[in-house]
Amino acid sequence: MDKENFTPGPWKVSEELENFYEDCLTGLAVTTTGGRDICHVWNASGGSLPYKENAALIAAAPTMYQVLKDVAGILREKEYPYVARQGVALLIDILLKHVRGEK
Repeated sequence: MDKENFTPGPWKVSEELENFYEDCLTGLAVTTTGGRDICHVWNASGGSLPYKENAALIAAAPTMYQVLKDVAGILREKEYPYVARQGVALLIDILLKHVRGEK
């Protein structure tokens, strides 16, 4: 399936849901840059799940998709194998920072 049938990125974590329902339940929204909701990530399970980190991972999905496409293209390059490997490593490092919610 080559068709990209999902909400285009970039996505971001919005803190607008923090302290929702009068502190009974806290959460974060993952939104488009235009502010449209993609999903809500709640601090459920008695607060035992890292909901902020989970929201950052979900928000990174469009970037991860693009990086995987770019990596696949680089790996197909046969003329510059060293440069290709360095490009792949750089893209993966950028992606991992994004997934961890780092700027």
